[in-house]
Amino acid sequence: MTELRHDHPLSLTRGGPAYNVMRRLHLLNAQGQPRWAPLVLFAWLPPTVLSLAAFIDHGKHDPVLFDASVHVRFLIALPLIVLGERHLEDRARIAMRQFRAGRFANRAAVDAIIDRTEHLRDRWLPEGLLFVMAVLGGQAVLWGWTAPAGVIHGVELGDTRSLAHVWYAAVALPLAQFIVLRWLWHWGLWIYVLVRLSRLRLSVIAIHPDAAGGLGFLDEPIDGFALFVASLAAVASSAWSMKIYLDGADLQTFVPPFLGFLAIALLLGLGPLVLFSGHLYRARRRDLPMHHELALSYVRDFKHKWLQHHSKGEQLLGTSDLQSLNDLHGGFEVTERTRVIPIGPRPVAIIATAALLPMLPAVLTAVPLKEVLAHLGKALVGGLPI
Repeated sequence: MTELRHDHPLSLTRGGPAYNVMRRLHLLNAQGQPRWAPLVLFAWLPPTVLSLAAFIDHGKHDPVLFDASVHVRFLIALPLIVLGERHLEDRARIAMRQFRAGRFANRAAVDAIIDRTEHLRDRWLPEGLLFVMAVLGGQAVLWGWTAPAGVIHGVELGDTRSLAHVWYAAVALPLAQFIVLRWLWHWGLWIYVLVRLSRLRLSVIAIHPDAAGGLGFLDEPIDGFALFVASLAAVASSAWSMKIYLDGADLQTFVPPFLGFLAIALLLGLGPLVLFSGHLYRARRRDLPMHHELALSYVRDFKHKWLQHHSKGEQLLGTSDLQSLNDLHGGFEVTERTRVIPIGPRPVAIIATAALLPMLPAVLTAVPLKEVLAHLGKALVGGLPI
């Protein structure tokens, strides 16, 4: 059994079987973060070179060489996933450090959650099952048991059994799928942390200026999640672009799956934060009446001193009483604006942007750039009088 440790902040990614293997293979940098370049070259370069050689020698159009989704998967999506893992690690570590420093809950209970999470991270069974799933998925594509099109698999390879096909389906594709599944496992660990924290007795204060009872920092790991969303969206966009370009598919046919993808991304990214709504509701219900009483008491004294029995010798301008009245007003507004759901516009916008931007190539494949710019121009100036 892994020894439980209390001497460091939470680490979601620096541990586990795959991490130990990468460390032995020198695939980690000095900070313990994966190097994406060797992974990309190992997965992408051999099938690309093999398919290019076959095309030069025999004029054979290997799908591995001519399908954009293959290259996007390894040259764009894979680096984004690795970068997203680094952001997830850093943001989650900082968030937990802030949570512990903020004294929101019993320190021993928080330490127990961190230890349990790292214990789950280091177990062999979860990553072992993910590895088996990735290998079986590649074998299913290799032997034609399943259609390889889509975000999870890849391109239509047909019945060919070229060397490039074998490497792609048996090595490169399982590696890419394992990295995706492993990333989701790490995000699942963060969700586990949030679930466990939400069940503690939390000391949140509605007057905190973040309008989330002081828990606003818990959405920071969403920056890493957004990069993961962008990587999947890039693969989907490239696959859809090829279908539009080669098969004449209508762009409208991809709107429902995109909306479903966006809904799942928002649910996975923001859904766990809803678990803290009860704490925020109770804090607002508790603190707002106390702020009402404090404000009422102060404004009564202020009225009595400056409005009803004001001495002409005293000047209100520049006194601390006036500044305190203004500060009281600001604090009361902050308490009233405290959200019951600790989700602001920033994380929603980040996830939506991460899903939308990679779709631009698919849109431009279906609609010429000139026409897109014309529509944008009409939308921008349409409401302006000319």
